[in-house]
Amino acid sequence: MLAQTTSTAADAGWFLDHAYLIAIIPAVAFWLIIFFGKKMKDIRLGPITLPGGGSLIGIASMLASLVLSGGLAIQWINYINDHGEGFAAPVRTSVGAARSHDSVKSSPGS
Repeated sequence: MLAQTTSTAADAGWFLDHAYLIAIIPAVAFWLIIFFGKKMKDIRLGPITLPGGGSLIGIASMLASLVLSGGLAIQWINYINDHGEGFAAPVRTSVGAARSHDSVKSSPGS
């Protein structure tokens, strides 16, 4: 009886557990660009020259946040699908109850 465990946020997955990184990475990149952006030199990779000035930090942070957001979305959809209709039923019930309660209006003559 007690040995049975219910699913919690602990087994949600890596992306769901670390969703805060989506906001932290660009914030850290902002401060890195502020402090080190002008000091960064252009990077030469053979015939290709990548611009310095901190733009690589900004692009890399946005790319990392995009990858994390995509992983988070996929993991959240799978998490909801794995837990079935019962997982979201309390939310739907309370929203439905709120809508039906708001639609009841008293008549002006009462």
